[in-house]
Amino acid sequence: MDTNSIYNEVHGLVIHEMKYKNTSKILRVFTRELGKISILSQGAMRPGSDKASLSNLFGMNNYCLSKGKSFYYIRSGEPLNSFHRLSQNLSSVVCASFVCELLDRTMFEESPYPEVFGLTQSFFEALLITQPSYSDLLIAFIYKFLAYMGYRPDFTGCLSCGTSAESAYQLSISRGGVICRHCGGAEEGLYAMNRLEFRHLNQLLYLPLVEGTAHGDSGLPIDRKKLLGAAIAYLLEVMELEDLRVIPWLQTIKIL
Repeated sequence: MDTNSIYNEVHGLVIHEMKYKNTSKILRVFTRELGKISILSQGAMRPGSDKASLSNLFGMNNYCLSKGKSFYYIRSGEPLNSFHRLSQNLSSVVCASFVCELLDRTMFEESPYPEVFGLTQSFFEALLITQPSYSDLLIAFIYKFLAYMGYRPDFTGCLSCGTSAESAYQLSISRGGVICRHCGGAEEGLYAMNRLEFRHLNQLLYLPLVEGTAHGDSGLPIDRKKLLGAAIAYLLEVMELEDLRVIPWLQTIKIL
C-alpha cells in the first residue's frame, strides 16, 4: 500500500486498545475491507475528542483512514454500534473478549476475511439478545470460524469405518472429526457425545448463528460445558495456539 493513501468506508471492530503516551491510543481493529490493522488514534483520550467514540473496545465503527509508514490514522468516522450494553453483563464481556483475543491472535495484518468479519458482527449482535446461551454462541462461533479458516470438523460419519453420523458419537481432536465408539479405542483427546448432544452440535454448526442459538438453554440433557470444552480444545489444536488468556475467565463465570 502506498504511504498516505486514503481509505473511505472502512467498517471495523476495535478488538484491542492500548494507551499511547498521555492522550492517544493504539488500536487493533478487525475490518471488513482491510483485515486486521493497527490504528494510532491521536488525542483519543483528550476530553471532548472527536476520536474518543471511535476508539473504544468493542466499538463497531465506519472509518475514513489514511495510511502512514507504521499505522493507519483516523481522519473521520462515525460509530455504528458501540455494543456498550455488553458491559452490563460479565458473561457478555468475557465472551466478547474471547472472540476479540482469538481474532487478534489468528488474523494476519491487512489480510481481509469478509466471511469471518460477518460472523463476528453476527456474534456481537447475538450477545445483545436477552438471555442468550453463551456456551452455544461460543460453540457455534468457534466451529463456524474454523470452517471459514479451512479447518471444518467432519461430522458426516466415522472417519475410520464410515459408520453413519447417527452412530458416531466421539469427537476426535487429533483426527478433526467424529469416530464411532468401536474405532475410538484408547485414543486420547476423545469427547463422547450422546445422540441429542450430537444433533445439537450439528444444529449450531449448520444453522445461521442467531437461529441456531436463539432458543438458549432448553433444559434438555445436553452437557454444554463438555461440548464447549471440546470446541476450544479443537480450536487450540488446529490453530496451534498454546492458550487464550481469557479462558480462565470463562471458567470463573461458569461458562466452562
